[in-house]
Amino acid sequence: MDSEAEVKAQVISRLRTLLPQLEIEELQADRSFQGSTFDFVARVRIGQVRKTLLGAVRSSGQPRFLRQVIARFREGGIASGDSYFVIAAPYLSLRGMKICRSHKVGCVDLVGNCYLEFDDVYIERIVEEKPKAVKRMIKSLFTPISSRIVRAMLEEPDWVWRLTELVEATGASLGQTYNVSEKLAAEEFARKRAREGVVLIDPAGLLDAWREEYTITAVNQVHSFHSSERDPTRLMAKVKEAAERLGDTYAFTIHAGASLIAPFVRFHDVHFYIASDPDAWVHELDLHAVEFGGNTHLLRPYDDGVFYCLRSPQGMAVVGNVQLYLDLYGYPARGCEQAESLREKEIGY
Repeated sequence: MDSEAEVKAQVISRLRTLLPQLEIEELQADRSFQGSTFDFVARVRIGQVRKTLLGAVRSSGQPRFLRQVIARFREGGIASGDSYFVIAAPYLSLRGMKICRSHKVGCVDLVGNCYLEFDDVYIERIVEEKPKAVKRMIKSLFTPISSRIVRAMLEEPDWVWRLTELVEATGASLGQTYNVSEKLAAEEFARKRAREGVVLIDPAGLLDAWREEYTITAVNQVHSFHSSERDPTRLMAKVKEAAERLGDTYAFTIHAGASLIAPFVRFHDVHFYIASDPDAWVHELDLHAVEFGGNTHLLRPYDDGVFYCLRSPQGMAVVGNVQLYLDLYGYPARGCEQAESLREKEIGY
């Protein structure tokens, strides 16, 4: 990560490019304004409107740093009708921009995202691409072991977790659990309470972030076959019986799983996770190899965490609500509709 001085230099040199809608009449770094010093002060004009932008530059746009800057802005108490606070950073997420907006503070980053709103002026630009460092940080919350911690917290979003409880529930190491809790707090998905533990404060935002990073076929091994049993409910009963004979762990997901929890759409294909090699399942269910398609899909999970919080409606194993939602959301055959129905009826955030 660049130092604050390096970020400031980039912001100063590129501000006219980053805010092309504004005519910047004067721009100075480390400038005093009414007794307070700012990283930059820019006198700008757009149409007949003139404004003085009072800028603070930070090397990170994480929510907790934005709130610290906003608090300092407010403590200074110097904003007037002629001036407007602006925060600049290497990158600002949608969450970060939302925080600035809610406090009536402008923001801009080196990627091209910006938000300014004063007088009759409204400027907003959102760039889809994230810097590689940000992608790595977000993805690091959802790697196999880290996702166990995130999953446990999302399944019980109101619980104040001690780190040792998370270690016991997920099998993650104490160090890994601590690191994930720190990242969750930095992104304001969670709050750490001294001597108590960590609790989610934005489970919906965390689930959304995971959903955007998750693709069922990219992380799991999917083995598709054809079964002569055309009725999916009878096929599911056969899966349950096969699991008992094999002594293996399994769990229904996608529409098969949702049909037992919060049915919303009709379905034909049956998807389920298995804990062992698929060959024994193929034999027990009399499945046949297909080149394309198939109606029976065996998933070898990317991590045993998918079996966390299993339910047994009608005596059949189903993945937890969080895993079910993730698997459904990207499924092409009305998966998104079913996912949102499940979220409304069962997840609740």
